[in-house]
Amino acid sequence: MSIAQQAEAWAESQEHAEVLVMVGGRVLLSWLLTTAAKSDSSAEQLNAERALLNLLQHRALPKMLDIAGKSPDSDEFADALLSALGGITLPAAASIDEIRSMLAKGESGPRIQELAIACLSDYAESSVVNCGKIAMIGGGPELGQIASSAIQEGRRYTLETQLTRMMGILARDCPIRHLLGMGQWLDPLLFFVADASAERNWSLAARAMDSFSACIKYGSQLDAEVATANVYPLLERLAGESDLLLRRSLLTAVAALAQPGTVRGDLPDAVRDRWAERILEWICSDSCEEPLRFACAEALAALASDNGPGGLDVACAWLGDLLVFLTRGVKTYQSIREALIQRSPSVTAPQEVTEAVYSNAVSVLPAYARGCAAELRGISERAASWAEPPPHMDDVAQPTSPPPASAQLEARLADPLLCRCLKVMCALVANEPAKQQWLRSAGILQVLYRLTLGMQPQDDDSDEQEEDISPAMGQHISNALQRQIARLLAILSADERALGSFQGSGWQRWLDVSASTEDCELSSHARRATLNLESAQAVAFAEMDDVGMRQPVIGEANSTALQGPRLVMRDAVHLFDPGARHHHVLATEGTATSSPEAPSIDVVFVHGIRGGPFVTWRRERTPGLPPQPPPAVEHDQCWPSTWLADDMPTARLLSMEYAAPASGWEGQSLPLWGTVGQLMDQLTAAGVGQRPVIFVCHSMGGILIKEMLAKSANEGAPAHHRRLLDATAGLVFYATPHHGSWLADIGWNLRFLGASPASSVVHLKPGSHLEDVNSVIRGLHESGRLAVLSFCEGMPLSLVPMLPRLVVVPAETASPGYGDTVLLPSADHIDACKPPSRQDPAYAELLGLITRVSQKHGAPRQTSMHETEGQQ
Repeated sequence: MSIAQQAEAWAESQEHAEVLVMVGGRVLLSWLLTTAAKSDSSAEQLNAERALLNLLQHRALPKMLDIAGKSPDSDEFADALLSALGGITLPAAASIDEIRSMLAKGESGPRIQELAIACLSDYAESSVVNCGKIAMIGGGPELGQIASSAIQEGRRYTLETQLTRMMGILARDCPIRHLLGMGQWLDPLLFFVADASAERNWSLAARAMDSFSACIKYGSQLDAEVATANVYPLLERLAGESDLLLRRSLLTAVAALAQPGTVRGDLPDAVRDRWAERILEWICSDSCEEPLRFACAEALAALASDNGPGGLDVACAWLGDLLVFLTRGVKTYQSIREALIQRSPSVTAPQEVTEAVYSNAVSVLPAYARGCAAELRGISERAASWAEPPPHMDDVAQPTSPPPASAQLEARLADPLLCRCLKVMCALVANEPAKQQWLRSAGILQVLYRLTLGMQPQDDDSDEQEEDISPAMGQHISNALQRQIARLLAILSADERALGSFQGSGWQRWLDVSASTEDCELSSHARRATLNLESAQAVAFAEMDDVGMRQPVIGEANSTALQGPRLVMRDAVHLFDPGARHHHVLATEGTATSSPEAPSIDVVFVHGIRGGPFVTWRRERTPGLPPQPPPAVEHDQCWPSTWLADDMPTARLLSMEYAAPASGWEGQSLPLWGTVGQLMDQLTAAGVGQRPVIFVCHSMGGILIKEMLAKSANEGAPAHHRRLLDATAGLVFYATPHHGSWLADIGWNLRFLGASPASSVVHLKPGSHLEDVNSVIRGLHESGRLAVLSFCEGMPLSLVPMLPRLVVVPAETASPGYGDTVLLPSADHIDACKPPSRQDPAYAELLGLITRVSQKHGAPRQTSMHETEGQQ
């Protein structure tokens, strides 16, 4: 048996291993290391390597280092040990004495000390229990002394690297940090940063900065004088370097310093503002990669977390710069339309290639978006002039409390501007997944979180801090701003990749509360966001074989297999009954689920010109009041939300939204065929077409849906468009100009007043195209596939002050020439879709058609609460 074989056999037990080290000493260890380091893969080399591993397994490492430290060639011995074994560490069961012995290797030579610290770093990294053991024996102060000695004795980058690594591990993971004495580490770590950066050793500088940040973040308060004299100037100097690893470490340090209480006296406003501007410049740079953007977002979120005006100022500047970035390369509807008119003045539908060009256009002018952003950035400057408190409130100016009067004023100034900016941002990213992903990585969720916390300071005396966003936190935000926040969240959550961004973000509670409000728009947006997250989570869970790995981000983990495509509630698809159970079923089980809790039928409402997804479907207007819509519509004002949701509880009630101005004065819109394309994609993503569907349309909305169905009937239409056509079982028209309208002529005459007709109005002009589309729908009706009901207005209406009262859509054009037609003698064009009661024909006839279609397709007759109460 060779020497290596004998050593391997002896090292297999702890008792013999200790004897082997004591008897063999340095001579045996050197021979084993030399033999193990050979590259011939011989039996002797393998035996020597296994012998060393057995010795380490039986806790011989401290004794091996003791022997090596007493030899004249200790550094060579340490290098040989590393070369032979690669990474080495203490065993998990190492005793306190062994750990203390490893910390005391400073007198054994610099290389032995470095090796000992490296071993302890690996040991600490393996578990928090090990970190606790090191803290309990006074390892923290010992590390501080080793670091101070390293500085005095000269630059030894290997030791500095190991020290910074171990300090960072202990600061982040140790469960008893108060025993570490991390305050003693701050000065050496700052020295390591400065020393390494002077030598352009960015890797060491970044690691030392990360360890410094961890100490600050997890309990070491920094003296304000030290921060002003040393830390802030060092950060400023390093900010000019382009190394990405160092830049990310600087951002981590800024985030740590911005935390309340980390610096005595808190972060100075000048430092906060300077770093906010610098980080915004980085995050909006074309060269900024996603990992750096995430780090920038975390730092900005920390800077914006201040409850006073400074925090809101950062959030507003952040939002404004993100908005400006999104305007780059934007094509507007109007610019594309003008280019097309120059090529061909015809208003007929262009080729598919032109439609593709329109698909990424937006209705917002970039100059307007940049103007909103610039105005938002000026909010804090205007508020600052009012920041001085009255004489009887001198205490609010003290550094220990933010000036609430200034914060409240700034909030009032910012609220309407924030609404406008978020509305523009929604328009810019609604149909752009790449921009949505960029927004998420650039921290838009953190910006919205800061805004939703409340636009004025919260009570700092509260002992309990909510992790989720509670309703009270948003009590100072207007409903209009909450609607735009919820809308943007719904847009961002549509992307399946967004699920991770919402994890641990605290949004679920705010979304749940918002979804239960009476505000139709706010509750719809919030519920859409929740449904998108639930459906993304269902997809993620379906791809996990291990059920135990399913950690829900929102709601509860679902084990049901998905049936059909994922539910995606895109922008412009609204919910009349956001609390209905069937929405959750579709999100968690798939749009084609056969669950008995799934909806039996879809009813989709489509508004007309100047309409909206909720305002069009209000109840009867108050006599004598103008037709202007209220600032918000509540559920009890909206008859589909109350009457129809009650009478048809298993029907899913959706409402579509699209840009439908009457003229260029009121905004821009896609051409009709462009709107049709977007509408079809939005509907199919929401699962419309997986069950029977009835479209309920007002005015121009009817033309839009007829155009959509005619397009789906064309040969070569995509399969999901054909599915939507096949599922369409009913059409209901309220005052729809099937054969054209004089509104189109008024639109063209607006050119003489300096405005062009909106694209939607252009297509109301009587002509062969409308008749061709009408013929397609007639064929579907006469084949028995489609029930059709049309309502005609009976009263004139004054749309324009300079014109007399007129019937907007006369009966001869409101009737398509097939199906049932009902005259509403007391309703004008706006009121035709606003029945005053359940018994009014405008509602009763609609309910009858929905009931018949539902029963025809196998749905059981439904008994509403209204009927139940009537029977009692």
